[in-house]
Amino acid sequence: KQGCTDTCSTSDGTCFECIKGYYYVEKEKKCKKCSDNCDYCESNEKCTTCSNGYFLKDNQCVDCNETNKPNCEDCSETSDSCSKCVTGWYPDPNGSECIECKSQGCSDSCNTQTGFCYDCLPDYYLVDGKCKKCSEASDEMQQCLECEVATKCDKCNDTYYPNGIGCSSCNSQGCTNSCNSTDGTCKECITGYYHIENDKC
Repeated sequence: KQGCTDTCSTSDGTCFECIKGYYYVEKEKKCKKCSDNCDYCESNEKCTTCSNGYFLKDNQCVDCNETNKPNCEDCSETSDSCSKCVTGWYPDPNGSECIECKSQGCSDSCNTQTGFCYDCLPDYYLVDGKCKKCSEASDEMQQCLECEVATKCDKCNDTYYPNGIGCSSCNSQGCTNSCNSTDGTCKECITGYYHIENDKC
């Protein structure tokens, strides 16, 4: 019979137990369907547990997305606070809205429940699930544009180049302000310097 588990009378098919989404009516000895998007209920008018993406309000299930919380995928069972956001977003501590992962330096994705980052944008590095700004790692890294760890810059701002720890000014090795921001090779030398091999001054 509709909504019955495998547990039923072998003589007349009377239900003893219902599957998820149905409730048992003792007088009729059969299962009836819960209201839409309800997993468990006491009657069609009284839901006790909603399906994912819905929360319980006045014994009925309400769509998380109808609560003016864009990008919310799942919410608390008993309130409209968001507990999980769509890919690329995560809930704020109160579950009142979904925040874009990129806003905290994550690349396109982060944990949709905790906000922990899987990867960072180029000018951030990853530490314990959080992305931190390369240029704020240390004094030596202030001019750093891209890094993977806090102690080594891969690319510096214009007029600077990586020195193995952070960034050094192009002028420090006889270049004008125009040098390669990844390897420090000079495009032009300042007065009193001349080009040698490997584009050094």
